[in-house]
Amino acid sequence: MKLGIVACDILRPEIEFLTKDDPDFVVREYLEFALHEYPQMMRERIIESAKAQAQAEADKILQNAKNEIRAEKQSALRDLSALVSSLSVQVAEKIVRHKLETDPQEQIKLIDGLIEEASRLNDSAGVQRKA
Repeated sequence: MKLGIVACDILRPEIEFLTKDDPDFVVREYLEFALHEYPQMMRERIIESAKAQAQAEADKILQNAKNEIRAEKQSALRDLSALVSSLSVQVAEKIVRHKLETDPQEQIKLIDGLIEEASRLNDSAGVQRKA
């Protein structure tokens, strides 16, 4: 909750001095000198100012909420990505393990394929083999 002060501009130095310790708690609005002599105009200015301040505060709250939602979304996507990666590795490991346990020929094919792939990667990276 905030405290609002509406005062004549001539009182600005005194009010600023008295409320300097609570800049976030006290909302100050200063009106032109002698505006109190025109109550209808003063009322309109106060209402305009209050609406503008309320809109600015609402915009700030909305922007903070959007930023927080964006950060939470990014965090959730990172967590989901890590989970999917982990599950993919676990599934692939189980499939490979099952194939290798049940068929010795699969073991030989897998080893030959890995050696061939490593050889291709070395060749494309410019690594030369010694004869």
